[in-house]
Amino acid sequence: MRRVFFAGLLAVFGDATAFAASTDAGLAPNATLHTRPDLQQSARAPTPEKSQMVTPGPLTHLYLSARLLGSFDSITAMDTSLRPGIGAFVKGRETANLPSGSFAFGERLTPSWRVEAEYVIPRKTSYTSGSTRFPTSLNHFSNKVQRATVNIYRDIALTERSSVFLMAGVGVAIARSTGWQGNDTRVFLPNTNTNLMYMVGTGLSQRLGGRHTLDLGYRFADIGNVHTSMNGFGNARNLQDEQLKGHLYAHEVLLGYRLDI
Repeated sequence: MRRVFFAGLLAVFGDATAFAASTDAGLAPNATLHTRPDLQQSARAPTPEKSQMVTPGPLTHLYLSARLLGSFDSITAMDTSLRPGIGAFVKGRETANLPSGSFAFGERLTPSWRVEAEYVIPRKTSYTSGSTRFPTSLNHFSNKVQRATVNIYRDIALTERSSVFLMAGVGVAIARSTGWQGNDTRVFLPNTNTNLMYMVGTGLSQRLGGRHTLDLGYRFADIGNVHTSMNGFGNARNLQDEQLKGHLYAHEVLLGYRLDI
């Protein structure tokens, strides 16, 4: 009896010693680990916080802009107009100063570069020219121009809130040309001119804080050649052989407001 007791005690002690050794080694060769099924599922499943994490995409930096334009327009090449048999060309009024405005939608690509689409609302300007043979019979040449361009800007930081910008744009100018000679009943037939145009400019930008920025600058625009259709009135030759022509430019001082959206 005593021998059986000590044999059982040695067996228990041996198993305990083996269990302790295997635990220290990180192994359990003689034991099977039984865990609750719900704990096994929770160990394999990702935590709710990780499964709901979303990596944010890049910021778009979109903006809207409205600009007030003080435009100093000019016309050249009116001496190419068709007025045969009237003597030498005489210059008249070749400049016009009128306010205008524009709207733009843009995107900042990097801290230094942005691109936008701009629409300049229609503006009508008028010019005159004459001749040595009929000094009091002036040609009145009017052009109503609207523009749509794609502009690119290079911003150069001066301080944390202020910067200098350089810009260039290309697009389309649509000009409706009309005119008359001597009195407004002697009209040239109207014509719509569609030109590829460009502009370049520079200026200063001042961030007011938050999403608001003011721009002050200057730009030059080459609008292109314009002309009316032929004369709709009878002339001394009883021919439709007269036409007004010219080349339009614009010098613009702009005050703009930008809103980041």
